Amino acid sequence: MEDSRERARRVLADAGLPPGDLAEVRPLAGGTYNTVEEILLSDGTRYVLKVPPPPTVPGLRHERRLPVAEAAFCAGAERAGVPAPRAVTL
Repeated sequence: MEDSRERARRVLADAGLPPGDLAEVRPLAGGTYNTVEEILLSDGTRYVLKVPPPPTVPGLRHERRLPVAEAAFCAGAERAGVPAPRAVTL
């Protein structure tokens, strides 16, 4: 099992961002189903990472697709001119 820093570096690399710029990873409160963490880069850029539990953890079918649905909502809000976070799914 990878730790938060390893996961953050992998996610940054998968998103085409330099994993070596990772300065800090810290947990955020409020996620009920997903693990939520703040990723801080050395230049001050901040990202929020949502990580669903492993497939072996029981859950409802719609919960597995929550990050994808949230990304679609954010993209729709952006197209409509409504301020929303920019979401990337990997």
